[in-house]
Amino acid sequence: MNNSEIIKSFLDMINESESMYQIAYDKVNELDKASGDILHKLELDNLSYSDNCKLMTQLKTLRKDRRYYKDLVEEYEVMNKYYNENKKAVDLLKQKLGDMRRIESYHSVRTYKPRVLKEDK
Repeated sequence: MNNSEIIKSFLDMINESESMYQIAYDKVNELDKASGDILHKLELDNLSYSDNCKLMTQLKTLRKDRRYYKDLVEEYEVMNKYYNENKKAVDLLKQKLGDMRRIESYHSVRTYKPRVLKEDK
């Protein structure tokens, strides 16, 4: 892996963390509302024992899913905050990535034409 690929993977991680943070955050909010719906149904509806059990099973599954997405929010929040605090540095790094790629491209096709010595034919 050359240097430009390393920089690119870091920038990709920053870009991915921004969108993944928002997706996970929205999912946590959605699951919060769904659990509120279930809790209100348990509280206010006159349900049978089996219906209560079904709702409790749904609530358990919902809470596990919420925990998964909440963990993702916490993980992606770190890089999301880094990006928000260092936008100028990230943009500069993107520019330097372009410079690095041009240099690597030049190095991969480098040729030399002798100025003094004659080429053997």
